[in-house]
Order: sequence, then structure tokens, then C-alpha cells
Amino acid sequence: GVNEKGLRWRAADFVAVIVILMAVAACYHNATKGAFVYDDNPFVRDNRFIRSLWPPHRFFTSRYAYSPRGHFNIYRPLTPLSYALELKLHPLEPTGFHLVNILLHATCSVMVFIVFRRLFGRTLPAALPALLFAVHPANTESVTWIAQRSGLLSLLFFLVGFWMHQVALGRLHHRTGPLVGAVVMYAFSLFSKEMGATLPLIVLAHDFLLVGRERRLSRRTTLAYYGAYVGVALIYLTARLLVVGGLAQQEWHGGTLQRNLLVVLSSLGFYVRLALVPVRQSVDYAGWMPRGITSPAVVTGLLSVAILGAMAVLLYRVERRISFGIVWFVLTLIPVLNIIPTVSYTHLTLPTN
Repeated sequence: GVNEKGLRWRAADFVAVIVILMAVAACYHNATKGAFVYDDNPFVRDNRFIRSLWPPHRFFTSRYAYSPRGHFNIYRPLTPLSYALELKLHPLEPTGFHLVNILLHATCSVMVFIVFRRLFGRTLPAALPALLFAVHPANTESVTWIAQRSGLLSLLFFLVGFWMHQVALGRLHHRTGPLVGAVVMYAFSLFSKEMGATLPLIVLAHDFLLVGRERRLSRRTTLAYYGAYVGVALIYLTARLLVVGGLAQQEWHGGTLQRNLLVVLSSLGFYVRLALVPVRQSVDYAGWMPRGITSPAVVTGLLSVAILGAMAVLLYRVERRISFGIVWFVLTLIPVLNIIPTVSYTHLTLPTN
């Protein structure tokens, strides 16, 4: 592991943060000129629910918080709440919303640097992935599309929660505060967007792959810690079921479970390709359906699983942190693989970091 001395920031670290922020500004400064588009209209512009903050609990108890008609099975209460808070600062115009999205992405990019800085204990291995995340084309939708604010919020809380877990493991005593903070951030991430659900899996993989026994949590603390994660997840699932009436946003893709599994396998290859070669992007990839197990998209997905798994195993003895990065990518894809069907195929903000 990295000793505490190696975690002290130097001038190079602050320079790296400035470069990351400049990269975000260079890529997205013109996004502030964008109008309301697509889902921005029902979710933000025409959503009278966000015109008032009172009473605040209604964002968590009404299916109409995200959409005026309530016909989307979407439960992300902190996202419309963020819109409502924002409207206290500026009028109902797209510029302010775009600016906040850019600031959220910039903050997430810096958090990626902070997490990797603690992971490697050096500036350059932390700055490169953070800079790549800051400018990666696959993140364009989450940053420039106001209605995709949910992904940015979820990622920010996710990264802060994981960083708090890192802080706790860096101590031998007084770990309770950071651990409680990590669970709270998990709740915020999950109630921003369902992609945050994988944080406990990432924490577990991190400890198993990278943390020595002397730094691991005691058995009693581990049970309480992961029990808290499970408790938060159960609260979220219960609230979602009570408010929107289900977990999925639509029926099985293709109408059957078997056809939906083909979509899951196809999605794997699609997301790997989008992460490595982010070209021919679209605002909506829905509508395609693999014909069978021998479909090129399904075969690509199976090969992607095999290659990523082999790389994680082979690199484990060479550089465990790279192996952990592969595991991070795969685990955080779980919510967007359409195992539980969603409407869109375009969510790569969390896996790409």
C-alpha cells in the first residue's frame, strides 16, 4: 500500500488539478450555449414539480418528481431536487443548468485524480486517467444533456464515497467517521441514479485485491459496514417499488428473457468498444436487437468478457492496481447492461473513470 508520506500533495499535484480543470473548460465551454433538447423538455423545462422546494419529501415520494406525466419508471429523487435548488439561483433557462453540469463534471474529474492519487501515491499515474476521463467523448452526453444530470451526481457521490473508504483504510484508528461517510455517499449516489448501486462491490474488490490483512477492517466492523450498505440498498428498492411500482423502466428487450440476455451480451461488447474507440456516437442507440447467439454483437460481447477476465487474472501478479481497474470497469457496467431493462444504452460515465 501507499504510506501516508506518499499521500502528501506536492506542487505537481496542484498543477495536475489545474490542467484537468482547463481541459474540462476547453472541451465544454461552448455547451453553455445549448438549448433544452429531448428529455430536457419534460424533465426540466415543462416540469412544474421543480418550481418549488416545499415540501422536500415529495421528491422522494412522488412518481411525478422526474416527469410531469409520471409515465417513466424512473426513481432518481436527488436529480429533480438539484434542479429545484438550482432554480433558486437562476431563472428557468438552459445556460445555468449547463454550467452546473460542467462544474459537476469538473469536480468528478478532480475526484478521479484524488482517488487515483491515493491509489498510486504519485502524480502522473493519477493525472493521466483523470485527464482521460475529463476529455473522454463518451461522457459528452452526461455533461451537455441537462436531463443526464443524474449520472454526474451519482458519480460524484460514488467517488467521494470510495475516497472515504480509502481514507478509512489508511488509518489504524478512528475509522468510523469515514466509513459512515462512505455509506451516506452510497445512499446519495443511489438516490441520484441506480448506477451507484455497485459501490459496495467496488469497495469489496478493492479490499480483496489491494489491501493487506493489517489494513483490513475487523470482522465486526466489516459486518456492520456491509450491513449498512445492504440496508441502504433495501431502503432504496422499497422506496422505488412503492413510488414507481417496479424496478425496470420497460419490458424485456425483444419481449422475452432469452432475447433480453442477448441484449446483455451485446451491450458488453458495445460498451467496451465505446470506451476504447468512442466514434459513431448517438443520442439514442435503442432499436437494435441481436438475432441469436451467433450474432456479431453477441460474439463480440462474449469475447470482451473472456479478454477482460484473462487480462485481470494475468495482470494480478504484475500490477494489481491495473487488475482492479479492469474489475472496476466490468462491475460498474452491471446496472447498464440491461439485465433489468432500461430505455437507453448510452451510460458510460461511471465505468470510464
